[in-house]
Amino acid sequence: MLIASFVLTVACESDAIPDEQIEHEGIVAQLRAKGLENIVIPHRIDDFERMKMVQQMGFTGWELDLVFYTDSNKTYFSVKHNQDSTQAPSFEEYLGKVDFKTQKKLWLDIKNINTSNFDKVKFHLDLLNSAFDLKDIAIIESNNKTAQMALFSAEKWHTAYYLPYWNIIKWIDNNDTIAQLNYANELSQQLQNQNSSSISFDVLCYPFVKGFLEQKISKDIVYHCWDLSLDLGDSNFIVKYFEKDYASDSRIKTVLIPI
Repeated sequence: MLIASFVLTVACESDAIPDEQIEHEGIVAQLRAKGLENIVIPHRIDDFERMKMVQQMGFTGWELDLVFYTDSNKTYFSVKHNQDSTQAPSFEEYLGKVDFKTQKKLWLDIKNINTSNFDKVKFHLDLLNSAFDLKDIAIIESNNKTAQMALFSAEKWHTAYYLPYWNIIKWIDNNDTIAQLNYANELSQQLQNQNSSSISFDVLCYPFVKGFLEQKISKDIVYHCWDLSLDLGDSNFIVKYFEKDYASDSRIKTVLIPI
């Protein structure tokens, strides 16, 4: 009840509360006071326990990992980071515990959309949308490079192409402007073919995105990223967040942070 009371206070008086008064309060209240409630969200909420935790904290958006399977005539998603993970709920079970009255964002990191399973993945997501109205809150993230992804966009799904960040970080570290220019040209054409809603990337790739890619892509393409150098449990999180060069970029709509 104390947290709820504080949140209501912040919603009414956030402009009047100086930083030093909120730095020890609940993180969701701090985010709301700074206009970040639906931008900064927890990373890898892949089980019921962690979901319950972030819901109790007041978060209304987070990221989870999905692996798609086809067994005989059955298709399903498991909520897990990789195919070696053992105990994992089905996505249907997971969605059954989401409070859709308050949920504002679900970042779905789908690990294995490919040419051979694309139609089944899309069909399954369409079924889940019929049951849970996912389109309004879902980000479908994939490293699929094909124009098939445009089929999602055509039906108003929000798609995010996952940038191959290890290559990009290597080019940045080596100051390889030629490689970055070439990839920016290649990627801009791919995003156009896919009619992508957004791109997703490690914040270490931000210099490439701002310096090489942004000028070549549609202004309608927004950014979703993650910063593993920060921690939502850090009492100085807000201060550290605003020290980041990406923090004031209005094109960034989501930042995943470990919790």
